[in-house]
Amino acid sequence: MSNTSDRIFQGESNLLGQEEWFYRAREGIGGPYSSKDDAALALHSFINYCKDNGFSGGRNDN
Repeated sequence: MSNTSDRIFQGESNLLGQEEWFYRAREGIGGPYSSKDDAALALHSFINYCKDNGFSGGRNDN
């Protein structure tokens, strides 16, 4: 798996001029989040949710 920091990115500022952060996963883009740390926490939570529920995202465990 790639380093999770490679999967966190900043989007365009929203209409209020606030930062927006996102994460990228095989299943799609998550966000927006108000900080890079919030996006990273959400990504880790999403990864754990997938592991706990047997969702492999198309990966083989062979």
